[in-house]
Amino acid sequence: MPISSPRPPPLLMNLSLRSADRVSYCADMASKLAMDKRLDDFVMILESNGSDLSVLVGLLDARMVSAGICGLICEGRVGEVVRVFRLVEGLGIGAFELCDELVKAVLGLELRRLVEEGELGEVEVEVEVRRVRERLKRQVVRSVEHGGVEPTAGFIRR
Repeated sequence: MPISSPRPPPLLMNLSLRSADRVSYCADMASKLAMDKRLDDFVMILESNGSDLSVLVGLLDARMVSAGICGLICEGRVGEVVRVFRLVEGLGIGAFELCDELVKAVLGLELRRLVEEGELGEVEVEVEVRRVRERLKRQVVRSVEHGGVEPTAGFIRR
C-alpha cells in the first residue's frame, strides 16, 4: 500500500489561494462569524486583511452581518454593538457600510426605548468607561516602551 502524504489542515489549505480568492474566503468567513454574533472574531478577520480591507468589505454579505447585529441588539447587547462599531470605524470603515437598513431601524428603535426608559445613561457611561480605560492603557504602554515609567508606577497597590 503506498504511503500517502498527509493532508494539510483545512485553514492552512487556503493560504496558497490567490489574493482575490483569499479575500473572498475571508469575506465569507467574516460574514458567517457576524451572523453567529461573534463580532470580536469578525473584527479580527477585518483587521487581518490590511491592504485588501476595502475589497473585503465590499464582498461581505450585508444580510448575514445585519442578522448578527440585529440579534445582539434584540438581546439587549447594544453596548457590544457600539463597541464593535467603534473598532470598525478605527479601521477606517463606516460602521453602517457593513449592514443594511434593518440594523439602522432596529438600533434606532432600541435607542429610543433606552431613552424612554432612562437606561441610555448606563450605556453611555459603560462606553465612556471603556474608552477611558483604553486610553489609559495606551498611555501606560507608551510610557513603558519609552523607558520613562515602571509598569506599576503611579498605581496604588491594594
